[in-house]
Parts: sequence; C-alpha cells; structure tokens
Amino acid sequence: MSNIRIPGTKYDPNVQIRVADPSKVPSVPLYNRGVNITISDVQSHRRLCSFFKQYWRHNRHSLNFPYYTDVILSFVPQLCFVPCFLLAYTCCRVGELKQIKMYSIRNLKRIKINSSKSKHVRYVPAFVDFRPEQRLSINPKTMLMVVSYDNLKHSIIQAKKRGNCPSLKSALDVTHVFRHYEATRLFKEGVDISVISNRLGHLDKNTTLCYIH
Repeated sequence: MSNIRIPGTKYDPNVQIRVADPSKVPSVPLYNRGVNITISDVQSHRRLCSFFKQYWRHNRHSLNFPYYTDVILSFVPQLCFVPCFLLAYTCCRVGELKQIKMYSIRNLKRIKINSSKSKHVRYVPAFVDFRPEQRLSINPKTMLMVVSYDNLKHSIIQAKKRGNCPSLKSALDVTHVFRHYEATRLFKEGVDISVISNRLGHLDKNTTLCYIH
C-alpha cells in the first residue's frame, strides 16, 4: 500500500491506493522458442482453444483417440489444450508442431509433416468440418502454442496424475505420451506395424516397437 497522487486530483494523505507489486504480476507465457507473447496473442489463442475443444467434443467418436489421451485432454490447462490436441491428432513431435499452419486448419487441407529426425514424410488428414463460420473466423496469425515447452511438459505430467494414467518408462519425453498411446491402440487393434511406423514418422520398425506397451 502506498500514498500516490493521481494527476488531476487533490492530494489526500488519508487515501491509500493499492499498487500491484510488479514481481507478483503473472507474466505473459513465453513460446517454446523464447519469442515474446502479447496479451493479444493469448486472447486469439483462447478463441482457437474454444474451437478445438468444441471440435474434440463433437468428433470424439470419429477421432477415436486412445482412452488415456482423452483423459489427458480433459485435465490439461486451457492454454495447453491446443498443442496437446494437435500432438494427439497428428502424432507428431513437439518440434514438428511448427509445420502445422493455420491455413491448413481454416481451409481443411491435409497436413504435411516432415520428420525432425529422418527424411520421412507423412500426411495427416484434414480436420473434419462441423462449423464453417467459426473455423473461418479464426485469426490466421493465431499462434498454436503460447506456453513454454517446460510448462507444456509439466501440464501433461499433472494431467496424467489427476487422471491416474499409467506411467510409460520407455517414453523419452513426456510430450511423446500421445505417440505411445496411439501406437499401442493401433497395435491392439491389429494394425500392421508398417502402418503404425508411418503414422509415427519412423523409418525403422524396431523403433516403433518401443512405443507399444
């Protein structure tokens, strides 16, 4: 609490004005590459989050996500939902998320993913549309990720704990959990290992076997 004179007003020593402590004001999230994020970026991202949450709820049957993937999506914070949903939908790595363009989402185009670890190239089907006016109202400059990489990992860990999800000891990265769940689901459904390898962007089938639990 401090006595501060506001311009244009008569000073009264008995009136106290609460001044926020800058050190305690929540900072705007940072993108995983250290790019500064503005309040406007966060607001645009919240609208994108609203769209994807509705998309997820309306298309859960056709999306056919593994059970624990849906559990995690149910518990992650709002600003982490979009990157988590896209990781689940595309089965890509976090570093490959930057390849997803708003143009592909708004215009229902399939998504091309170049593997960040090999020369493998795969295509992810376009998002099934259910509300064109909302989809086209999304700002094309909206960022898909407005939280730090560490924040995203921490959010997934907490969501797994809240949802009592099983731990995956062979997972090298927390954000790979969606890839592990999808590979396991496809394998249990009898899908050929080569198809699963292509889905994950692997050139070696033995690598894919490490994702099956």
